[in-house]
Amino acid sequence: MKRIEDVTLLYEISKTLNEHLELKKSLYKVLDILSNSMDMIRGTITILNPLRNEINIEVAHGLSMTAMQSGKYKLGEGITGRVIETGEAIAIPKISEEPLFLNRTASRRSKHAGELSFICVPVTRGNQIIGAISVDKAYDENYSLEEGKKLISVIATMIARHVINLETIHLEKEQLREENRRLRNELKNKYRITDIIGNSNKMREVFQMISQVCKSNATVLIRGESGTGKELAANSIHYNSNRSQKPFVKVNCAALPSNLIESELFGH
Repeated sequence: MKRIEDVTLLYEISKTLNEHLELKKSLYKVLDILSNSMDMIRGTITILNPLRNEINIEVAHGLSMTAMQSGKYKLGEGITGRVIETGEAIAIPKISEEPLFLNRTASRRSKHAGELSFICVPVTRGNQIIGAISVDKAYDENYSLEEGKKLISVIATMIARHVINLETIHLEKEQLREENRRLRNELKNKYRITDIIGNSNKMREVFQMISQVCKSNATVLIRGESGTGKELAANSIHYNSNRSQKPFVKVNCAALPSNLIESELFGH
């Protein structure tokens, strides 16, 4: 009977993963199936961020959003961190008797401390560990944690492709954020007032005016012959202002018909 139940569980999970749902929805549904099939109280799917060596809860069942955000671990930290660091699955009969158990999400109340078992299994891509799936279930002396560990290991293999895709998305977002920060810093450094070359009295007046207007909300009109550095001054005002993190839109007025300049610059 137990083997039939396990096969049915794996079939349900396989069917869910092949339904072409959005990545996270599929994984949430997998945890829902585990909750119904093996009396899971809480379950999480965590992903390792290799750029920061930080482990975050990506999908969870039985946890609030606040608890999920609190569930951050360093590689090797706690049970989950150790599983992802070593690649070895861990099953704990009673979490109250395990000193490594951190309860970082603060979701396991003391009255349940002696009643919960915990299973955590790595999710891998080839020889690389990318995350883990963990399960809290009510302690049952008749339940074989070793069998449970084997079952969760099979499920971890089944969901690996979805977790890999999520990891890829997160890495791409992280790399884009880093690139964005780098480019912003480059622009800020490029258009610092001190990087505009000039030491004449007139240039000092320009620097003083830029310093005055860049901190205000005043509209600034910059006039000058072609090639005198109007755009350089405009960039310097923007990147030294309180709006430096906002978009800077450049419009070539020479390319606009005279009857459209007013509406383009000042609106209708």
